[in-house]
Amino acid sequence: MTIALDPVPPQPSYLLVSENWYPDWRATVDSAPAEVLRGDYTFITVPVPAGAKRVALTFRSPAYETGRAVSLVSLLVLAAIALLPMALKRRRDA
Repeated sequence: MTIALDPVPPQPSYLLVSENWYPDWRATVDSAPAEVLRGDYTFITVPVPAGAKRVALTFRSPAYETGRAVSLVSLLVLAAIALLPMALKRRRDA
């Protein structure tokens, strides 16, 4: 997610993004790494220096990637279990 700041802030400030904060969010301000803080208890807040033009937020979570892989493998196993009896019956009939 990239946010263009227009107009640029004349003094150091904070950008509050209406997205749930999680420790795996990463931010860059004008391509320089920036701190990601929790704001208003649940939102993402990024400190923005004066004159900043662009804030980029990325989310990379090893736990999310693991969960996604487990879900995909589970779906494939369930599909195989559902299709196996049809394939065996077809083979017997042939």
